[in-house]
Amino acid sequence: MKKWPILLFLAIISCKNDDPAQPRNTNNPPVDTTLSTPVLISPAANDSTLNKRPRFIWTKSKNATSYDLQVSSYNFFPDSSNYSMNLSDTTFSFNLDLPTRILFWRVRSVRQSFVSAWSITRSFKIYDTVPPVDLSPPIIDGTINTIENYTLIGTYGPGKDSTGFGPHGVIHLYAKKSNDKITFFLAGNAESNGNNLAIYLGASGVAGGITAGSQLPAADDPDGCFDASRPTLDFECDMAIRIGASGDNGGSFYMSAVNYAAPVASKYIDVYLGNQPNNGTTRTVNQIVKQIGGVNQAAVTTFNNIRTAFVQTANLNSNTALDKGWEIEIPRSAVGNTGTLKIIVSYFSGSGDFWSANTIPAKPNNGSNNLAGNPNLVVAGTQMHINITL
Repeated sequence: MKKWPILLFLAIISCKNDDPAQPRNTNNPPVDTTLSTPVLISPAANDSTLNKRPRFIWTKSKNATSYDLQVSSYNFFPDSSNYSMNLSDTTFSFNLDLPTRILFWRVRSVRQSFVSAWSITRSFKIYDTVPPVDLSPPIIDGTINTIENYTLIGTYGPGKDSTGFGPHGVIHLYAKKSNDKITFFLAGNAESNGNNLAIYLGASGVAGGITAGSQLPAADDPDGCFDASRPTLDFECDMAIRIGASGDNGGSFYMSAVNYAAPVASKYIDVYLGNQPNNGTTRTVNQIVKQIGGVNQAAVTTFNNIRTAFVQTANLNSNTALDKGWEIEIPRSAVGNTGTLKIIVSYFSGSGDFWSANTIPAKPNNGSNNLAGNPNLVVAGTQMHINITL
């Protein structure tokens, strides 16, 4: 069968125009705030299918005369100025095969020359064959290979030359669930100047956390980075973990983490997780004791039994196959065992006060523009996180 030749897939369907004297400006149509935004029904968030022509379904919007549908390999929908879509129904299937990869989709309502805001963006994956059921944990060594059966759950669409910090950062995010663990692999590179790779997590099975849309509070350790890295996220954030380098750590990287769901003595603790060798050596984190005001607090056990490994490369260009990076295995008990896990990955300065452009998911229409300090990552019409069902 014929394949789609490009990465952006647009439904280009003609139908009745209620106002032919005023054709819609497809480059920048005016938004009618009274026109309701459709709700996406299928494919569901993070769904997977073998059907290369899945049926897209969304809710009907009052007063809408048609709908625009976009499907893309990237969550920021590049080349969006090229769309011209008027779907008269609330369901649609393409008449050509979509590619076997992660795809993103969104819909908006149309009435005459006006449009609604875009719906939230959802992702799904099309497989060539039935993926194997493999509940064995991967080998924690800072590298990835096909026999480990990771699932690619996110990609930095702008690419390695558009991270804002040169050819450094994270390009792919993988995940794998085993019986009692969930493991992430961040394919990329962290500079040796102290810049950090970080992963922010929100677990529906964990009580507490910082409410979606609220800026994260400053952590207590001024020698860390979570005192200055205070983004506003579009999900309830329960914890964050980062890895970075310094010039005096003997070739090792260092790690720290903060549990936003369980403050200690009314403080959000930026817990030092120890030095991490950069040669793929596996390390297990256990019984972290934090001092506040010179007094030892109770051990922070949230991060007990996390296993990590990291393999450093000079830059993303030397990480040719993007098979090296940071691997982190987290016990399911730390994230609630069941429910949904929400994730965003970032790359920011050593002090945490300046974010690069590099996040997964990427901020729409941002390109390589750095996000600077304390970025607001609540973006209307865009889901700035990835969902995993535990």
